[in-house]
Amino acid sequence: MSEKRKHQGSGAQGGDSKKKKKGQYFAPKGGRPGKDIPLGVQGFLLSCTQGREWQAGKEIVNVLEEAWEELTGKTSERKGKPAEGAAEGGGGVEAMLEEELGELRDTSKARFWRIDTGCKCLTFIKWTPEEGDPSPGQIVLHILEAAQKTKVTKTRNCSRIFPVEVTAYASLDKIKAAVAPLIERELPEGEDEPTFTFGIQYEYRANDSLDRKEVIDGIASMVPKRHKVDLNKADKTILVQIIKTTCTLSVLPRFRALARYNLQTLTDPKQGGDKGTQDAKPNPSAGEESKKGETGKQDAKPNPSAGEESKREETGKETPLLGET
Repeated sequence: MSEKRKHQGSGAQGGDSKKKKKGQYFAPKGGRPGKDIPLGVQGFLLSCTQGREWQAGKEIVNVLEEAWEELTGKTSERKGKPAEGAAEGGGGVEAMLEEELGELRDTSKARFWRIDTGCKCLTFIKWTPEEGDPSPGQIVLHILEAAQKTKVTKTRNCSRIFPVEVTAYASLDKIKAAVAPLIERELPEGEDEPTFTFGIQYEYRANDSLDRKEVIDGIASMVPKRHKVDLNKADKTILVQIIKTTCTLSVLPRFRALARYNLQTLTDPKQGGDKGTQDAKPNPSAGEESKKGETGKQDAKPNPSAGEESKREETGKETPLLGET
């Protein structure tokens, strides 16, 4: 074999290696490719134990149904129990498939609908609200505060849960257009309106095409200057999450005080409330492997480039509040 052909052969192998490395964000070999999160919908984004995405979705749907009942005073006819063996992951495959097929036969009755994103440790729950229903943020706060108080998660495989107020195509223009109503509602302009401290949290999975600094600075420029930046205890955190071609957006109160919306940390008996969860670390066993380090100062001026650094493995990557050059 000539040297040229040998060189070409080694190049092909190198290409395959790169493809395999790039696929780490997606479902394991043999799993389903998943779908893109729909645009223009509300719902809930869930991080969970790797390989337990289906079970975690089933668990959290029941938790969401229960929270909906408690907030509305109504009785849900849609709440069910996980398929036998599903929680343990043994002997429950046929039951899981049968239950999923049953749901597919009549999706019109689903208030909370699981969507397989195809990303490891990540599940999206699409929500179809009824008139008078609480917002996704109100439902998640109800779940988190109850978990913090009782130290009971009611779920085995779920880690972090985020409300999604709106989804948009993952481009700067579309993101800014989608987040504008949220900023107007949560961080209003006007001297008669209350003022808040705020931060911006940017995370991405299976898509690194956007310039995170441009996104963060673009959103920060839309916030009225009367609202100040607080890197340690922001009243409200604008959460921007890029998953494949979709961006999910929400404004989260007490992001740090509620352990970054991590159910496992909130129910840890060693955590004694808001003070104990200020700098809580994500639970590595639930697909939250990360390295975190704080930067910036608390007395930062409005809309600066400062924040908290972290790198996220497997589930995606997380970048600083308000960005850092």
